Amino acid sequence: MRDIVVISYFAVLVVLALGRPHIALGLWVWTALGTPNSLTFGFSGSVRYNLIAAIITILSCLSFKRDTPVRPNASVLIALIFVLWTLLSTAMAIHDSSNLIRVLDGWLRGIVLAAMTLIIVRQKLHFVVIAWTIVLGIGLYSGIEGLKYFASAGSHRIVGPQNSNLHDNNHLAMAINMMLPFAIFLLRDLKKPSSRLAMLLFIATSILAVVGTDSRGGFAGLAIVLLSWAILSKRKRLVAPFLILGLIAGASFVPQTYIDRISTISEASEEGSFQSRVISWKQSTLIALDNPFTGGGFHAVQNAFVWERYSRDFHRLDFIDTEHASIYSFKAAHSIYFEVLGDHGFVGLFLFLLVFISSGIAAIRLSKSKPPKPELSWIPHFATACTLSLAAFAVSGALLSMAYFELAWLLVALISSLTALEKHSRSSPT
Repeated sequence: MRDIVVISYFAVLVVLALGRPHIALGLWVWTALGTPNSLTFGFSGSVRYNLIAAIITILSCLSFKRDTPVRPNASVLIALIFVLWTLLSTAMAIHDSSNLIRVLDGWLRGIVLAAMTLIIVRQKLHFVVIAWTIVLGIGLYSGIEGLKYFASAGSHRIVGPQNSNLHDNNHLAMAINMMLPFAIFLLRDLKKPSSRLAMLLFIATSILAVVGTDSRGGFAGLAIVLLSWAILSKRKRLVAPFLILGLIAGASFVPQTYIDRISTISEASEEGSFQSRVISWKQSTLIALDNPFTGGGFHAVQNAFVWERYSRDFHRLDFIDTEHASIYSFKAAHSIYFEVLGDHGFVGLFLFLLVFISSGIAAIRLSKSKPPKPELSWIPHFATACTLSLAAFAVSGALLSMAYFELAWLLVALISSLTALEKHSRSSPT
């Protein structure tokens, strides 16, 4: 029954997307983030939803006439250089495992999605559609899991959908944190009290879902999003009581094990899981020191041969003791920054940081600027959502390997499109 519902729902969306590039793009974003295959158990589980949505979007663009020119900002140009650099690092990789091509394939698909966003998204309706698909793609799962966590009084252990990039609890927590700012943005335009209440309840259950993942990186990212929301909101009298009541109500569902885990953040350097992360970071650094320009290629640190090669050189980086390094086997980089460092070298890391720093600066500028026209008053709010989402990525990502997450690179494209729209509005006659 579930398979019939999912495939029927998808078929309806496909029909709606034909001839409507922004709907097709939204469908692509939803399939990329929501992984509809994980919702099914039977025949529809093998359907290539993401591929179908991508083809429809690309075909829709062939007859698409854009009324404003595509003007990529500095972030997009740097991102393009970074993409080319990853291709070079792949060609120069120090390993040839199947992981290399698999990650490259997923990375390039995400970049094509971002490129289509630059071409298609040009007006408020398009931005709103993308915001809704981000919220529905990630939020459908987080909302359900948050309700389960609430119903179980905090005993339900939350992990992401099977066979997806978000299956790891830490990855899921980061994705939810990045989605929440867009739910807050959409809350502004909901006029009916019942709709606003439903969205507030959805935000609350998604917050509980982050808690239920038992992720310390997720906790840090959540704190950034909620505190920033409270500080930046023009409706502090509404937001502050909501957050306080939410914290009080949520505290009763937080198990003692989670509180104990969060309390170990200050003692991280002495904890075993942190030690394993340091070992992975050392591996990435050693790879980059030997290959400073192009690194070791995608997921070099997860290659058994590469791990064994560099595990004997830990003494070169003894700023933190890792005397028990021999008990660990190869593992993920456990940080978007060290992941890029090990994969693409110091040059790749520099470009990666430059992309997101410049995007963040552009988003902050837009969030503080006065719209040139009254009908564009939504731009600062959308820019704020992008800023908070980037902050969640930067903070939560410091402890997990998600440097090539589609939503992060989609944000770069959205900020560029938003910047182009704002500049075009200022230059056009009123």
